[in-house]
Amino acid sequence: MLQEAIAVFDIGKTNKKLLIYNQQFQVIDHKEIKLKEKTDEDGSPCEDIDVLVIWMVSSFSEKLQSSKYRIVALNFSCYGASMVHLDKQGNRIGSFYNYLKQTSENFYQALYQKYGGADVFSEQTASPILQFLNSGLQLYWMKYHRQNHWEEVAHSLHFPQYLFYKFTGLQATDITSIGCHTALWDFKKDDYHQWVSDEELSFPKIVDNRFIGSIKKEITHQEVNVGIGIHDSTASIQPYQKISDGAPFLLISTGTWAINMNPNFNGDLSLSQLQNDCLLNINTDRNKILSSRYMLGRVHDVYCDCLRTSFDLEESFYRFIRFNQAHYQKAWEEMNNGNYIIQNLNAYTEEEAKCNWPEGESIDYLYHQLMLELTLKEIDQVKEIMEEGQTYEKIYISGGFVKNEIFTKTIATVYKEIEVSTLSLDNTSALGAALMVVPSHWEQTIQCDEFKIAPLTNLDFDVPVLVDRAGISIS
Repeated sequence: MLQEAIAVFDIGKTNKKLLIYNQQFQVIDHKEIKLKEKTDEDGSPCEDIDVLVIWMVSSFSEKLQSSKYRIVALNFSCYGASMVHLDKQGNRIGSFYNYLKQTSENFYQALYQKYGGADVFSEQTASPILQFLNSGLQLYWMKYHRQNHWEEVAHSLHFPQYLFYKFTGLQATDITSIGCHTALWDFKKDDYHQWVSDEELSFPKIVDNRFIGSIKKEITHQEVNVGIGIHDSTASIQPYQKISDGAPFLLISTGTWAINMNPNFNGDLSLSQLQNDCLLNINTDRNKILSSRYMLGRVHDVYCDCLRTSFDLEESFYRFIRFNQAHYQKAWEEMNNGNYIIQNLNAYTEEEAKCNWPEGESIDYLYHQLMLELTLKEIDQVKEIMEEGQTYEKIYISGGFVKNEIFTKTIATVYKEIEVSTLSLDNTSALGAALMVVPSHWEQTIQCDEFKIAPLTNLDFDVPVLVDRAGISIS
């Protein structure tokens, strides 16, 4: 008898993956592709969603023929802030706009003012003002700039639910996609914001994240349960929640962005947190996840490029630099004396980068101080999601920076009262989506190794005291 398996499409902006999981949640097969973008009617780049769906259906059909496993369930994890519009016959209307599409900031002011101004609107919807990254504003823009398309729209779906629709023919709305910096959800009312009905926006019924549909017979006559899909950031925290078994924890997910998540948040988002790049997501259980972010990977790469060009270094030189305690201590001393290398911690391009390289220092030392300064900025964002009076048992670190000892050791030393660790988990967004469609007879235990990160205990100073002195409260 063939072993049962779960298939997950993990759709990122760059990489599109099909992962096949066995009952031990191990990846036993996969397929991956990068697709060229097309342009919308304004010439802005956007996902070629029709080509993507063709690849997905053909890849899934291929895996259904496996002689090693039998797919019993399918789900989708996708990047957020992206919407598809359907007419009454279920045909797609208009372009699949890129969430980075540039529009006029002034255009949205009338909407904000109608509901108390930008600050009030932002607080109510727990959404920083981000133009098209607030996916609800895509509909507002479309209504007044693409009237010919808008008049045909019957329903709007977020990206994961559009894929669910293409595989099942069913339309549904997922709370994790609606409740993620969309400007659609009023977190105080726990319902759609008033502007949604005032502007006559239409969404299918919200269903539970464990809702199951049946796959279209045109795709296969095999019985396959299909999940409604899940927003990738929310998906990525699901495995950690399952492993933590209810114990309060924080997750620092690193990459181009460092996304910090607290799934045990019970309060309300303040305006100051919103202004400091924080937001609320809605979890699969409809509880709130408090998140903050910092473009750690991008800023890191910008300053590494500056260092590389200034000193004629090989590309990716930093990958060969190992943690050195003497460099680390000296970097802290320099920072404590007000001598910082980075002058702009939000430099997303080399043109925006401002740095001051001290003379006579080795490349290894310069990288230690550069990385320490970036980590301090990230710690500033981590403290934004720590609720006063709450005790956290663990901080998990995932993503690319788990290999950076300057980063991990600093986090562990600053938060030395909390256990800091990494888990041997890959593709956590896909794994989180798989957990939503697990058959009831599966054991549902995630097997992984945990690697605890020990705080530095033999320094000549107390790191938390220095962090406090830098103006960052870690309590």
